[in-house]
Amino acid sequence: MTMQVHKTWTTAEEESLREDYPNLKISINKLETKYGRNFPAIKMKAAKLGISRKKVYASSTKKYNLPLAKQEILALYLSGLTTYEIAKKCKCSAVNIQSLLKREGLTLRDPKETSRIYKLNESCFDSWNDESAYFLGLLMADGYNHEQRCTVDITLKSDDIDILIKLQRFVETDKPIQKIANRNQLRLSICSNHISEKLADMGMIQNKTHFCDFPTIPSKFIPSFMRGYFDGDGGLNFSKSIPSNMSFNVTGNKLLIEKYQLELIKSCGLSLTKMDVRKKESPNIVTLRYSGKNNLRKIHRFLYENATVWMDRKYEQFSSIVQRCG
Repeated sequence: MTMQVHKTWTTAEEESLREDYPNLKISINKLETKYGRNFPAIKMKAAKLGISRKKVYASSTKKYNLPLAKQEILALYLSGLTTYEIAKKCKCSAVNIQSLLKREGLTLRDPKETSRIYKLNESCFDSWNDESAYFLGLLMADGYNHEQRCTVDITLKSDDIDILIKLQRFVETDKPIQKIANRNQLRLSICSNHISEKLADMGMIQNKTHFCDFPTIPSKFIPSFMRGYFDGDGGLNFSKSIPSNMSFNVTGNKLLIEKYQLELIKSCGLSLTKMDVRKKESPNIVTLRYSGKNNLRKIHRFLYENATVWMDRKYEQFSSIVQRCG
């Protein structure tokens, strides 16, 4: 049979197509035979008439012999389970679960998250508290947000494993901490499109070293953020032979460190001091220093009063210095 692709559609044919095209019991071959046209021409006419040939799915999962009801599957996915984990429960393929979720209008999580191997609480940075503000500060100082890869990494000395374990607990992941080969370092990687985007919105952008700013944080959690930043990019200097010779310092982008200093001036009553430029080729990277036992005592109280999370090594070092201040 020779099909006429370009012949004009009659009104009678259009009315007949309105009934035939949505009916999936009528095969494509039968449509081509009945209307004397190839399927692309039929499909184009149907689109102009606003007719759909999409399959109408059952409102339940009984048709697919799934042990869970549709609403149970939706609830499991929204609770954080991956499509692979749900498929295992239903003894079917993840593709079936993904198709069901899409038909229900859900936007599937990033493929990396859909196939997640390790547990993760993706909403951990969605609200402000002592921990979320602290870890934002720590990550802005020592972390790296690979926005294109949707991964947040932090690498620290092996001595500071305690804070990586605390970060693990905060994000509720069972992903192991990685030991860096031939280095005395440990790394924790968090793979999540949502967390990466959330941190970027909060100021932890990919090129944060030169362009990050002090984030907008509820005032009660500003000390938490500053404590986290200090644990990442701060330090303490003291002399055992001269107990009064002691100082506190933080290093970073000039814009952020200037606001860090303003918060110390406002909350601790410190004086405005000149900052040191770290390298001549990077004038926007500066170091803020405060010395003297009274200043350090005030900073210590500001950072650690009512705190729930900190890096053990720096807390013990700072507390020891303050105790020696008398």
